[in-house]
Amino acid sequence: MGARERRKGAEGEREVVRRLRELGIPAERVLEQVREAGHADIASAIGSIEVKRRKSGFASLYRWLDHADMLFVRADGHAWLAVIRAEDLLWLHVRLRALGKQPEEGGDTSGPPERNTGRPAAPEGMVKDGQKKRGG
Repeated sequence: MGARERRKGAEGEREVVRRLRELGIPAERVLEQVREAGHADIASAIGSIEVKRRKSGFASLYRWLDHADMLFVRADGHAWLAVIRAEDLLWLHVRLRALGKQPEEGGDTSGPPERNTGRPAAPEGMVKDGQKKRGG
C-alpha cells in the first residue's frame, strides 16, 4: 500500500472517530494495526470498527440503499451482513442509549434525521410503520 492510500485511510479513520466523539461515544484509532495484522481500525464503546474508503468501489451498495433504509447481503457459505448508513446507525445508538437512561412515554419516534436520498418525499400526512410524522 502506497503513502497516498495510507493517508486516505488514516483520514477516514479520523473522520469516523471525530463523528463518534461528537455524539458522546468514546472512540480511538488503533495504531497497532500499522504494525500488526488482525486489528480493527477503531476501538469504540459500540464495538470495533473497520474503515474502508474507495473512490467508487461501493457503488452497488449505495445504489441498493437508494430505495431502502438498510441492506442485508450474504455471500454463499458466509454469514449475513447488514449495511446501514452511518448516520442512521449512530442516530439509532444515541436514541437507544437515551431511551435506556430515561424511558419516556410518547417520545420522538420519528426516525433518523432527514437525508437527501434522491427519492421523492412521502406524500403529506403519510406515516411510516405507524409512526408520527416528524414535527407533528
